[in-house]
Amino acid sequence: MSAQECCDITLRIFSSIQELRNQRIIQNAKSEILSLLSKFTPLEVLDAILPPLRHILCHKSNNRYLQAYFELVISLIIEFSHLSYSVTELCLKDSILEEILKLSDVKNKVVRTRTCQLLCHIVARDGATQIKLGVWEDRIYDCLLSHTRDKISSVRIEAIKGLANFMKPSDHLCPCVLRIMWHIKHDASSDVRKKCLQLLPLTNETLDIIVSQVADNSVEVKVTTLKILTENIHLKFLRMSEVMQILKIATFEQNKGVIIGFQNLFKKWLSLECDIIFILQRFDLIGEPQICSQTLQNFLKISPLGALSKLWQNLTGIETADLPPDGLLCGDIFEPSAISVEFSFLWLNLANFVHNNKEGSPVCEECVIPDPVQFSEYLIKFQEFFVTQNGAYSEQLRFIFENILQLLEFIDYSNESGRDRIIVSLRSLVTNNEFHLSLIEPSLRHFILICPDVDKRIMNLSTAIIAMNVSSQPPDIQDPYTQLSTPLTQTDTSLPLDTHTDTIMPPNTQESDTLDKSLRSLQITILLMQQVKVQQPDSQLLSLVNSVLLPNLLQEDFAVRELALKGLAVTSMTSFEMAHNVVPSFIMVATEALFLDHLSVQITALSSILDLFLLYGDPVFKLMKMLIHNSEPEESNPEPEQELGQEQTDHEAHIPAVKQHIISILLRVIQSDSPELQEIALIGLCKLFLANRIRSCNLLGQLLIRSFHPVTNTSPSLTEAIFAFFYSFTLRCQENCVLLADSLIPTLWTVFEAPEDTFLSLVSLDAVSDKVLFFLTHKNSHDLLVEQLLILCLNNLENEVICRSAVRCLSQSDLSHFGHQIQVVKHWGNLTNEIAKNSTNNIFIGKFQAKLKVLNPDYDIVSPCHFMTPKSATKSSVKKGYGRSIKKKAESIRESLTPRVKSSRHKTPINYTIEFSSGEES
Repeated sequence: MSAQECCDITLRIFSSIQELRNQRIIQNAKSEILSLLSKFTPLEVLDAILPPLRHILCHKSNNRYLQAYFELVISLIIEFSHLSYSVTELCLKDSILEEILKLSDVKNKVVRTRTCQLLCHIVARDGATQIKLGVWEDRIYDCLLSHTRDKISSVRIEAIKGLANFMKPSDHLCPCVLRIMWHIKHDASSDVRKKCLQLLPLTNETLDIIVSQVADNSVEVKVTTLKILTENIHLKFLRMSEVMQILKIATFEQNKGVIIGFQNLFKKWLSLECDIIFILQRFDLIGEPQICSQTLQNFLKISPLGALSKLWQNLTGIETADLPPDGLLCGDIFEPSAISVEFSFLWLNLANFVHNNKEGSPVCEECVIPDPVQFSEYLIKFQEFFVTQNGAYSEQLRFIFENILQLLEFIDYSNESGRDRIIVSLRSLVTNNEFHLSLIEPSLRHFILICPDVDKRIMNLSTAIIAMNVSSQPPDIQDPYTQLSTPLTQTDTSLPLDTHTDTIMPPNTQESDTLDKSLRSLQITILLMQQVKVQQPDSQLLSLVNSVLLPNLLQEDFAVRELALKGLAVTSMTSFEMAHNVVPSFIMVATEALFLDHLSVQITALSSILDLFLLYGDPVFKLMKMLIHNSEPEESNPEPEQELGQEQTDHEAHIPAVKQHIISILLRVIQSDSPELQEIALIGLCKLFLANRIRSCNLLGQLLIRSFHPVTNTSPSLTEAIFAFFYSFTLRCQENCVLLADSLIPTLWTVFEAPEDTFLSLVSLDAVSDKVLFFLTHKNSHDLLVEQLLILCLNNLENEVICRSAVRCLSQSDLSHFGHQIQVVKHWGNLTNEIAKNSTNNIFIGKFQAKLKVLNPDYDIVSPCHFMTPKSATKSSVKKGYGRSIKKKAESIRESLTPRVKSSRHKTPINYTIEFSSGEES
């Protein structure tokens, strides 16, 4: 049997299989054909395979069969090359290559891809074995070139790989090179662009297009480009414009892989002694400080310790002429400013030293730490330089300056005169009106750390800050505390204090300068108060309060008043000893500003009051004796509690009036027209309750109503805070559940009885039921709430809405954990039977009775009746006077929700039932 006959038999078996995607079938056919090599030569085998393939191309339309068959042919040819047969020789003989070229026009994309892959293999073997293709070279070149325009990216990739074997790198007009460059710029496939970058030779003509791909949209293309630049391109080949283009792109890059690629490239540049200072100067020249600052940070992250230490040794005597005009980079001639060069060298090396020391690396011997005297001179020069530049380098220099100040930790302060000079230099930075405010905070922080004692560091600054402050006290008032002991509106009648509008006329230039200085002095004072921690009242701090904070509370500009109020709050929270001196004035001013001042001042006042109560708790009220006379009830009206039906214990009856005053302030804020103030007050109340600073049924009722009301859903933060509060509050302790049960029923009564067209009428009964069910899921509050809901039904049998809502919650609650409490279940059964006897037919009552029957099999169920009976028939089963007490508590809550109108017929303010803890956080 000849080779042709053997191949025909094998191929007929192969073509008879319906499912040609099975790789096992292909492998079996391949093995059978390879077995023929023991009897026939490879040329004879290929001659036997290719005619049936030509027949398939002409008569068969089954692309899957053609694909599988052609993959078999390709694999055989590659297998022959592994058997030391020349692929080129095999393909050139007997027109086998002609048959392969015909396959390039097949519609099947896999066949076209495999054809280009085989042609690429032939061309590559030709170059390796020095076998000339002769007349076939042009045909293969034309075939590959035409397939670079194929629609399928895989076909284009294989064609470009084959075309790369025809490139002539020395010829910048080589068609193959130009074709690959075109694909790098314009090809839509990132895989094609990536492969072209790998194949493109590096020359002066191709360098620009490679650098441009750093800004490609594909991450893979960016990484490939950076890898090529790192491994193959020396820094001297790059122009300055190309270096700046790369650094700009690195500034805004977010992908982690690309960032690593940039870091590797920068390390390569540093190893080639790149002049980083010169690059930063170019960015300064074109006015891009952000890119300059980020570039500095990028280099500091990867620069080795001591890489720039040689420059540090000659910093003080550097001259502009000593610098090369182009550094190590080829580009246009650049003449930098002498000041810019000097300080760029200085601060960059300092920052580089600090950065590497933070990594824990050993200190390089070449790095020199300046002495305190020299360092103080650098600080003065930096200040002068910054002022002369008018803040043009603020973004870059702020980053550098913060790193410079960290060098203060390494300086030896054994020389007291050197320490004093640094202190003086830092003080001049802090109090310089033209110095950038963002640089004051780190200067002040290090100033406080360096000073040897508290009194000295405060005294060094307080005098300068007071001198900077331009606010003056009124001529007829000598003491600011006296000024602030009266209402704010009486001493500032010309100031239009309104929550919504501010009609102050724009200030002139002199007034604007005065305003800037006032704001600056207040900001520095606040920074100082935040940094200083004192255990005893300090006279210098109190002088700042009297000379800077309190007078600025009377300024016309609301921004100044807001900062002054914030400064008082920060001072009060410095220590309890300082609070003892500041809290009375602060509370008086804050409560007045809370209702009369600009909205931003109101927000600051309310937040500060809540933070102060949260920090100190009950002891802070002892410091507010001056407010007692404003909250004590008048002797002519000794019974306000009897009128409102408040039930107070002996402990509650002796609650200080100042506490009642603060609670009334919070309630006024809650019912104000400002959503911002309402949200801050409610969230603050949640924190006070959880910290065990306050216990009030009325305030807890306000939080309950807000949890019911749909207006709360408009604020996601408030909704989340209230939900988290009730979830944590009911899990804390049993006392919280008792307080919640005492507040829930009067609140429900208030909601159900609310008149139409009021704030409470918008509450949905479904929302109320869902919230009550949420409370019933907690075991701590379950038994209390169940009894309260049953009694609520008994007191409102004539109100079908209340009964249906309450019993619905009971019927859906889980009572499984009360099986062992038989007496409790019997009590609930008696109350439920009373409701069933005297209410309308309600399916929810039956469901709840069924649950009680499961817990207590001896429970006798009373079927609900179909008629209404007087409510008085059930009074014997309820605690005497309970319904009247609930109504009065509900009236108290409803009264607190009603906006207050100043008139002679207005009722006496409510006395709220409040219990305060000892001040310790739970």
